[in-house]
Amino acid sequence: MSILRTKRTMTPVLDGLEIRNLMTGNISLSAGIVSVVGDAASANTSLVVVYGDVAKSNIQVDLRENGIETKMTFAATDVSKVAFSGNNKYNSFVNVTDVNDSASGGDGYNFFLDLGKGDNTFKGGDGTNVFLDYGDGKNDFTGGNGANIFWVGNGASTLKGGTGVNYFFVGNNTVTTGSGTNYVWSH
Repeated sequence: MSILRTKRTMTPVLDGLEIRNLMTGNISLSAGIVSVVGDAASANTSLVVVYGDVAKSNIQVDLRENGIETKMTFAATDVSKVAFSGNNKYNSFVNVTDVNDSASGGDGYNFFLDLGKGDNTFKGGDGTNVFLDYGDGKNDFTGGNGANIFWVGNGASTLKGGTGVNYFFVGNNTVTTGSGTNYVWSH
């Protein structure tokens, strides 16, 4: 009886991998609200920028965190509000559209800037909070327990100081001083 042997050869093959991005924060759309949530485990800066295209047909949301940028684009007709929730770190939220928004910072440094015509609700944390408004919407800004700086033009804004030191640079707005030390200047 003879045994027939065949020689097998092995050829290595490399499979290609798709691009893998390490996402830190989260951007999602549900019921007209774009939710942006910072990474709770990160001690780094969260920067959120909301802007539109020239035709105002799209809303772009950029989240930069841990050296990674996440971008999402939504049809403007699908978005009624952008909501940002920061964490205990450096948070910056900038909205240059006419879309309504709400943003809450953590216990670190929080910077809120509005340049559009939408209504804004910004709530600071227990660190340093800076509220700048150059838009035309109705605003509700609430300071935290740290230092709060409000720089708001004329408009229908309601500003509430926190228990820390509150600096109000305001036009024709409603100011509620906090239980801390308060300085109010009208421009």
